[in-house]
Amino acid sequence: MKYGRLWLCSGLGLLMASNGAMADYADEVLADNPVAYYRFEEPEGSDQILDSSGNDNHSYEVNFVDLEVEGIVGNGAEFFGDGSIALDYAGDPTGSDFTIETWLKASEIMDTDGDGFANGTQVYVAQKDGGGLGRSDMLITANNELGTFIGGGTSNSGILPENETWYHFVMTIDEDDLDPLRFYINGEESEFNPLPGGPNRVEFADGEWVLGSHKSQGSQFFTGILDEIAFYEYRLDDPNGDDDISDSRIMAHYLAATGGGGGGLVGDFDDDGLLTADDIDRLTVAVSDGLTDAIFDVNESGGVDADDRIYWVETLKNTYVGDSNLDGEFGTGDFVAVFTAGKFETGQDATWAEGDWNGDGQFSTSDFVMAFNFGGFEQGPKGGVSAVPEPNSFALLACGLLGVTGIVRRRR
Repeated sequence: MKYGRLWLCSGLGLLMASNGAMADYADEVLADNPVAYYRFEEPEGSDQILDSSGNDNHSYEVNFVDLEVEGIVGNGAEFFGDGSIALDYAGDPTGSDFTIETWLKASEIMDTDGDGFANGTQVYVAQKDGGGLGRSDMLITANNELGTFIGGGTSNSGILPENETWYHFVMTIDEDDLDPLRFYINGEESEFNPLPGGPNRVEFADGEWVLGSHKSQGSQFFTGILDEIAFYEYRLDDPNGDDDISDSRIMAHYLAATGGGGGGLVGDFDDDGLLTADDIDRLTVAVSDGLTDAIFDVNESGGVDADDRIYWVETLKNTYVGDSNLDGEFGTGDFVAVFTAGKFETGQDATWAEGDWNGDGQFSTSDFVMAFNFGGFEQGPKGGVSAVPEPNSFALLACGLLGVTGIVRRRR
């Protein structure tokens, strides 16, 4: 299941992580062997940004950038629309599989004339010409989306970032693939993956990399905060190169920075201190996408599968399969809610709250079969005592509610 614009751009107001999360995030990144890694932990006024990867790819030029501002973890670097940082790193995105990982919080995504488009492109990672065309970069595109200009053309992720909101944006490049680009935003795949690398695909380029502006360092400046930028000479979503993204490391990095699931409450993947429908939906995506991150192994079985979903519902949330509003009971109100959502047997993507109880991404008869098999209907809160309906009455009630909600929808 791939999430697109609506889910990812709902304004993820991420809390700043603690010092413990800061260390955890750096450990996650360093464990994956970046060839260059910029954390921006230098004191204000520093004329060099250090490479934390151990490969000595430090910066050699810092122009009009403030340090010691609050980043996603620890400090970040703030750009004001006229600054840039030049790095002593010249990795070639066509020399091998490649990944650029960034955290960004833009502060001026402008539309002053009301046409729905920004005043101009904002580049925050770019590569100088060197011996090639030097068109590799990451940017906020002319139509306000996170994306890239690579291969002689713009590729959009489908995500419109909001001002003053942190985004984890990762671009991977497959050296041998005819559709080489993949975008990941806040740990999730872009709905457009995989993307072509522009009209000319990914060009050879071996110049130094630049942060905060166009490769010329004279235009298309970024305004906002950058943090925790890393380069890898392999695909972070496919570490062993077998074209299977089930071992992707991207979600693990996102969760390490935001504290998702790591704040002490198992199953709380968005770290809001609660077990909500957003959490079971994230777990459902992890299972369907074959992710192996230990954070999703909530039953500690050593794998991530459908049993983790059931454990989340029955043990962590202490409720029943079918409790669509997660109020601790499975009753007629849950039926009304899911039928009113209008996804039953339509083939459309559905969430837990919209009736996808079995985790296949849709709301269909099979969800009722699963809920009935778990036997929680009208039993009240777990641990309480209530009469259990006969199977036939369960089915008749479901059919009756389906008809009622269909009439309600037609009258609107």
